[in-house]
Amino acid sequence: MAIVTAPAIGPPLGGWITDSFSWRWIFFIKIPIGIVSLVMTSRIVSDPPELKREVEAARAAGKLKIDYAGILLVAVGFACLEVVLDRGERLDWFESNFIVSFFVVAIAALVSAVIWELRHPDPVVEIRLLKERNFAIANTYYFLFGFVLYGSTVLIPQMLQSLFGYTAPDSLYYWPAGGCHSSTLFPSGSMTQANFPYSDSSIFSSTLQPSSRKALTSAWRSSTR
Repeated sequence: MAIVTAPAIGPPLGGWITDSFSWRWIFFIKIPIGIVSLVMTSRIVSDPPELKREVEAARAAGKLKIDYAGILLVAVGFACLEVVLDRGERLDWFESNFIVSFFVVAIAALVSAVIWELRHPDPVVEIRLLKERNFAIANTYYFLFGFVLYGSTVLIPQMLQSLFGYTAPDSLYYWPAGGCHSSTLFPSGSMTQANFPYSDSSIFSSTLQPSSRKALTSAWRSSTR
């Protein structure tokens, strides 16, 4: 639910906050939400008793160690890669020594992280799990899903603003696509739990999505004219 809804609502909401207040409030607004989430997590979420006993036994035996080197390599690698992808277009990609330097550091750190994690007895990222075929296939599909979902989240608002002259709040026009998809999850899940045939819930979902999307999009267009 959050994976589908957040990318649909986040960019327009962030654009509205930026236009109405300041881009800094995109970060300031996370402070109270983060505090509330920390309090709720500490009070509601807890480890299973078996895991607690295992952690206590490992701590008593001196086997509970944190993979600081792995964390550092992963953090440096992805941070440098983020700089390359974010600044590359502005600095003409590999024509810039700045981009080349960060790209080399990113590749070196990520390759070193993979080698280190494969050899570490208690890695922060358990890459060896990818030897399991089903786990590897599931992660591949999640990667493709995230690539398409977050790629469209970045490109659609830019297209609406640069080609169609929308302001950041007006780009909320494309929210119904994600919102309608999310709205079908609840009834479809309830139908599945109520022992409805899977085909019936799929037909219901595929019928409701385009109709509700069309209705919400038309209503949004009318309200913004």
